[in-house]
Amino acid sequence: MFLNSIFDCLIDYLLRNLIEYHKQEFLEHGGIKEEMARGRRAYRLQHPQTTDVQTSQWERAQQLTQWEERLKKKEQELNILAKKLQAIIDANNIGRK
Repeated sequence: MFLNSIFDCLIDYLLRNLIEYHKQEFLEHGGIKEEMARGRRAYRLQHPQTTDVQTSQWERAQQLTQWEERLKKKEQELNILAKKLQAIIDANNIGRK
């Protein structure tokens, strides 16, 4: 009987320490979701080409660059057409005078 009481006290002591240890671990390092989030972030840092978010941002940046280049070309074409139109208007005004 005395031996059972000692074992019960020892088990209680070990369980309390185990619970306290896990509480402290949780407070310091977070739970499973936080651990998973850290793992995802670490993976994305090591493999930037394989993540959807990084890839889509890179693709959007490339598209934006292409659109800006096309816009510049269109602006240049528009300026040329505006000069031609102005020349035609000026020629018509001279002929009317």
